[in-house]
Amino acid sequence: GLKLACGACEGVALACEREGRGWPFTRLGMRKANIKCPGAQRLALAIKRASARVDRWEKQKEWSRRKLSKPEDGHGETGGDDFEGMFAVDGEDTNDEEEEPSSGVSGACAIGKQSRDSRTTPDLRKPTCRLRWLDLGSNLIGEIGASAIGNALTSNVPITRLSLRDNPLGVEACFSLGAALSRCCTLRRIDLAHCGFGDPGVVAFCAGIMSDPTFVSSSRSTSLRVLQLGFNNIGEAGINALVEVYNAGKLHNLEHLDLACNVLGPTGTAALAGLLTAQTSFDDDQTRKQHDDSSDDDENETSAAHTTTQTTRKPSRRGGLYSLDLAVNNVSVTVTGEGETTGERFGVRKLLNALERNKTLRQLNLRGNDLTPQIAGDVAEMLLENTSLTMVNVGYNKIYNEGVWELAEALSENVSLIGLDLQRNEISDEGAAHVQTLMKANSQIGEVDMRSNMLSPETVVAFGDVFGSRVNCRWQQEPPKVDKTTGKALVRRVADGFGGGVVARREAKKAAKNAKKQ
Repeated sequence: GLKLACGACEGVALACEREGRGWPFTRLGMRKANIKCPGAQRLALAIKRASARVDRWEKQKEWSRRKLSKPEDGHGETGGDDFEGMFAVDGEDTNDEEEEPSSGVSGACAIGKQSRDSRTTPDLRKPTCRLRWLDLGSNLIGEIGASAIGNALTSNVPITRLSLRDNPLGVEACFSLGAALSRCCTLRRIDLAHCGFGDPGVVAFCAGIMSDPTFVSSSRSTSLRVLQLGFNNIGEAGINALVEVYNAGKLHNLEHLDLACNVLGPTGTAALAGLLTAQTSFDDDQTRKQHDDSSDDDENETSAAHTTTQTTRKPSRRGGLYSLDLAVNNVSVTVTGEGETTGERFGVRKLLNALERNKTLRQLNLRGNDLTPQIAGDVAEMLLENTSLTMVNVGYNKIYNEGVWELAEALSENVSLIGLDLQRNEISDEGAAHVQTLMKANSQIGEVDMRSNMLSPETVVAFGDVFGSRVNCRWQQEPPKVDKTTGKALVRRVADGFGGGVVARREAKKAAKNAKKQ
């Protein structure tokens, strides 16, 4: 957030190359720094050069070891004459074919020149390439800069996390990043949210993964565990591309998939069923770490701590998705030339049918998808069969009291679910009664979130007295009004197409007045 611009990237790259023997940083974060393509290209060039230095060092070290292990060749030579030249890491060691991008910062270049001129003896220390986390989110990096970053990530770069979120990426950049994923066996987390590349970008990303014939022909999968693709206008075509790569065995390590705020619709949601098939078990610790983020911490962990982690590790889980975020994707809305059709069930039902047989998914987020009470019934049917889900989010939908009853009936005997999100579903005291029955019948459920519904103050107090922190029902909306003569709740005054909130109520009142006049 310091608005450093491309000059900072030039300075960082020069400092790493001249003083850090390659790339000494394990983490570099330059979010919201006003970096553009020239700055990203300069960082990529420094990473590429550091990787090449390490590669030459390792090859020369192996070559020298083998030659020194042989007897003298009769002339008293052991093959170590060019040791210094091959191991030297100085200013002359960076004459790559690729030119440095011009960033227009003379000060940084002058500093680099002074450092280069002042070095009189070669640096015989081992070169470095320690990059593990690279965060360049919320900048102005476009096609050329992101492609350079992707091309720089070779097998010698030990990177585990890469974030280019909120940058204007295109098809070429996505292809380059996908190809990098097939090369880097350590890259486990990629954040490409808010990049706006749409279906063409996802297709190119998947094509990049499959671009290396050697990798495609092998049985090895990428090491990717977390893929964040939210806010990218992704639809059915992008999901089909991901499913194709997954079925080819190249995304079997994928655990967390974030597709929030895209445009999947019912057809894209149905296509996601292909990602929920069970895969083989993972017994190789080099290709799969435990599920928490401790494996992504600093590399300087002690062996004792590593041993403790190994002994306390949870039992290995079968390969497959661990969490799936489908928030705000219109999974039940079909948009045609004649308008929107809400309540479509075929996409969600196909996804839920796959979940009935799935044994790996733990968290499912269906927040903000205009789910109806009927679709809530479909979710309830899935929960009768599924015994692996631990968290389900159906908040900000339209399941109402009827949908709560469906879910409560299905969860009364479910022993795996520990969290249920029911926020903002216009649930009244009638629906709260179903939740109370559920909580008494199933002590396994640890938390039910009922904020922003329409519970009366008495019901909120009762929940707190009986269930404590197990039920979160703060910040309630105005409860539905009751007819004084009959004692029944008045009909909900929300017209179709107006959504929810204050604006919806005003529009509903206008529609009701116009109906009376007619």
